[in-house]
Amino acid sequence: CGNSGSSWEANATAAPLRGLYQPRAPFESFEPMEIPMTVLEATAWLNARSTQPLIVVPEVREHVVKMRNSLPSRWVDLPSETPLRGTVQPGEHYSFQLAVVNMNSGHTAAPPLVVSDVTFSDLTMQGKSIPASALACMNTKGSDFWGRDFVVDHVLVPAGEVKPLWVKLVVPSDAESGTWSGAAKVTAGGHTV
Repeated sequence: CGNSGSSWEANATAAPLRGLYQPRAPFESFEPMEIPMTVLEATAWLNARSTQPLIVVPEVREHVVKMRNSLPSRWVDLPSETPLRGTVQPGEHYSFQLAVVNMNSGHTAAPPLVVSDVTFSDLTMQGKSIPASALACMNTKGSDFWGRDFVVDHVLVPAGEVKPLWVKLVVPSDAESGTWSGAAKVTAGGHTV
């Protein structure tokens, strides 16, 4: 740049330097849910699930689904069927997500996926149970800001998007310590998983 005595040569054998991202403040921090999969990772991830009629990924509340048009890098190594594990306290209103994926092979002109139902089984542990009524999908029913009850008969997931369905679990105050298990089912596009 103006100095005729200087020359720049590219070293074809040098590996690119790996960058280190250091946020200035916590608000500016990227986390695993804000870093998208690469195109190759997303293609492999979707291909591994190509036989599934519907892709639903359970996710804990600490990892909020933020990117609607990309798959988060946190999911790269997830098995096709991923259990959700969370730690809750008696009397807690615990929330988590069921992320519905409508990547539709990248065709954004495709119709949206229509989520028509979200149901739950009882949570059980050694003969004890927490009724399924303690769980509710907040995208389909609940109470609004003014305390009015609402019910939504369907939720649209546009093509090329990931839509988190938020679920709340009202843990009974007398719930015993231990590992409780249950199942959630999402019905969309005529398929249930």
